[in-house]
Amino acid sequence: MGLHRWFGGIVLLLTMWTSVGLAQPSSVQWHNDLEVAKRLASQTGRLILIHCWSPSCQPCVRLEQTVFNQPEVARTLNELYVPVKLNAEDYRTTVAQFGVT
Repeated sequence: MGLHRWFGGIVLLLTMWTSVGLAQPSSVQWHNDLEVAKRLASQTGRLILIHCWSPSCQPCVRLEQTVFNQPEVARTLNELYVPVKLNAEDYRTTVAQFGVT
């Protein structure tokens, strides 16, 4: 299970510690550019949810396989948040800024 923290209006999902209308996508529509996500969140009035993960993080892999793949979870995340998925190995500075270890 992830740990939620409020950080400057951004909901941060720290998975490193454990991670009727128009048709809705059945998968989470992840963004990988935080600056673009910030602009989109500002334009749409949604918060940003950041999923920090790495291939070696087993809780992150389990979260992907058991939670984020659920259609209702995906619909909810896409509707209420601008979901951002950052590989902690590729975005070391950014994840360190949020206190992810």
